[in-house]
Amino acid sequence: MVGITDDKGKQVMLCDSEDSEDDDFPPTTDERIIRALVVHHDDHIVKTHEVMLNTLDVETHSVKTSQEAMKLICVEEVYDLILLARYLPIIDGVQMTKMLRDMEYPTTIVGVTRLLTESQREDFFSAGLDGCFDNERPLTDKTLAVIVESIPRRQTWKKRNIYSTIYQSF
Repeated sequence: MVGITDDKGKQVMLCDSEDSEDDDFPPTTDERIIRALVVHHDDHIVKTHEVMLNTLDVETHSVKTSQEAMKLICVEEVYDLILLARYLPIIDGVQMTKMLRDMEYPTTIVGVTRLLTESQREDFFSAGLDGCFDNERPLTDKTLAVIVESIPRRQTWKKRNIYSTIYQSF
């Protein structure tokens, strides 16, 4: 604990954390920075989502595979939103969602995919999906604006150091 005095002379105690988890948060400002990751193999869908997200002032990255996404997630960035295809090579969207939830990764994951059967939808949601749009590819600007508006404030990823170290050891 660190004691500081506020502008009215009152003593305030703050936690003195040596933990670097706060690095996940953007600098303290009035304006909120939202980061999104688009994981999809279709270039048209990726480009459309990138343009719409940038219009909404969302910092956007995109990749074509789950492997590339996991590298970004484990080593580089914490994303507030992941737009995820259901069908991807090697590691599909269901498996990636389950992996992220098992890692306690704090993000909103939205499936953007072709039409799913009820069973496929249940599998995707049971993996930890927050929302799914299987009738709208790419998403409309209104839908994307509602998704972005509903994203909660970024939380610290408590297991970041563990998974970053594991990923970099491969």
